[in-house]
Formats: sequence, structure tokens, C-alpha cells
Amino acid sequence: MKLLNFIKNNLYLVIGVLLFVLFIVWTLLVKFVDVSNIGPLNSSVGLATFNKTFFDLITPNDTLIKITSILMILPIALAGVVVVIAIIEWVKRKHILKVDHEILLFGIFLVILVCLFVLFEVVVINYRPILEDGELAASYPSTHALICTFIYLSLLPISNKLFKNNKIIKLVINISLVILLVLSVVGRLLSGAHWMSDIIGGLLLATSLFFFYFNLVNIINKHLDTKN
Repeated sequence: MKLLNFIKNNLYLVIGVLLFVLFIVWTLLVKFVDVSNIGPLNSSVGLATFNKTFFDLITPNDTLIKITSILMILPIALAGVVVVIAIIEWVKRKHILKVDHEILLFGIFLVILVCLFVLFEVVVINYRPILEDGELAASYPSTHALICTFIYLSLLPISNKLFKNNKIIKLVINISLVILLVLSVVGRLLSGAHWMSDIIGGLLLATSLFFFYFNLVNIINKHLDTKN
């Protein structure tokens, strides 16, 4: 009974932990299971049979790679807008802790996201199925899947807060964010710039971070409701 109550009261945290554990397990599988030299320049790839099966179904498309690279600018730009809003609120309210907590937590998780990106550039799990300027490049987890998924999902509660009094604008923004997320991730997969395992890894890590973020947002919301 206590366990059920804990899960009920901390559902987003539990989901985040489960997704993060899945990400760790998936990463270990990619690193150590069915490793074979199927990549460019005879580079080794984990879950080789799984990855090659999916990769053989598509043809690397330079145009789609460029389009998805351009699409990557949008979530980063939107994150920049949120950071600007945070700075404006900080200046107006004269204290950083008075910035809307959804926005403040978003900024903290962006820093975590950047740190994870740097980590996986240094600790290479898999190389891309295509060369970049004639050289091998780190591929796991997919940066597009990681950044786009986390930013677009995390912008949902922020847009709900900023446009809480305008249901139409809020709905349009939320639908647009979901569509952009799907287009970015699916487009990147179909472009042939990543192995399927890279996309899955990016999605697992991004969604786990989102649920950690959303859990904290809800905890603060409940605290504020109780306080008021």
C-alpha cells in the first residue's frame, strides 16, 4: 500500500527513473552486445544486426540531413527566447528565485543537457553510419533526438504558464511543438545520419530528463497551492 501511494504521489519521478534506467541498460547493450565492424572505415557498431536491418531500409539523404540540421536551430532558438524571458523576469523582480519556476528549472536542465552532450562527445558509444567531412563522428545518443525531444516537451508546461489565459494560443503552440518534435526526430532517422539505436537512446534520455523536470515543476506547484 505504501509503495502504491508513493508511486501515485510521485508518478512523474517514477517514470523518469524507469526511463533513465532503460537508457542505461540500452547504452550498455549498444556498447557491448552484437558489436561488429559494419560502420564506415570499418568502425565497430553495437547491436549491429538490429541497426543494419533498419539502416538497410533507408538511403542516406544529404538534403534531408541538411533540412533536419536547419530544424535543429528552432528548438535552440526557442530555448534562447526562454532564457531571455528569464533574464527579463530576473531584472524586473530583482531576484533570480522570483523567476517563474518552470522557466528557472528549464534553464537548469539546459545546463545538464549541455553537459550530457559534451560527455557523449568524449565517451564515444557508437560512430555515425556516415562520415562527416571524411571522418568518423560520435553518434550516440542522437543529439537531434535528445535536444529536440527535451526542449519541445519542456516548453509545453512553460507555454501553458505563459498563455494560461488564452486557451486558443496555448493549444496552437502545444500542437505545433508536438508536430515539430515528431518531424525533427523522424526526419533525422530517415535521413540516415544515425543508427536506430542512437535515436532510441536519445529519446530515452530526453524523456527521462523531461519527467524529472516535470516532476519538480509539479512539486513546486503543489507547494505553492498549499501555501496559498
